Amino acid sequence: MWHSFKLTRKTLVILNTVGTALMTVLTWPITYGMLLIPILIIYAVSTFIIFKLPLATK
Repeated sequence: MWHSFKLTRKTLVILNTVGTALMTVLTWPITYGMLLIPILIIYAVSTFIIFKLPLATK
């Protein structure tokens, strides 16, 4: 299923950014931004991991 389309680094970064933005929007009313720092840390770590993955650079 995953091999039907090529996952490029750019795609992963976009998906990661969209996911982080969604998490921030969804949790903001509940926590009033208390989860913003952990979410940003997770985003930074996941972006770092994406760039460390041995993917074909485009």
